[in-house]
Amino acid sequence: MQYIELGNGIPSHNTMQRVMGSIAPEYMQNVYQKWNETVNSNEGEALKKTICIDGKTMRGSKSKD
Repeated sequence: MQYIELGNGIPSHNTMQRVMGSIAPEYMQNVYQKWNETVNSNEGEALKKTICIDGKTMRGSKSKD
């Protein structure tokens, strides 16, 4: 299965806001720092080709450098 099943449909904006607001900022900062370190490592090169964060790679507008 490629996607998760959401029996009650897509969560509302308010639900997403409550969930994200319940996560400690320190935890999110730690997760982001680890993700950033991974992306900037040799292992991250494969991730950059797989995950399009802003669509630039997908659209071909990334720089050659």
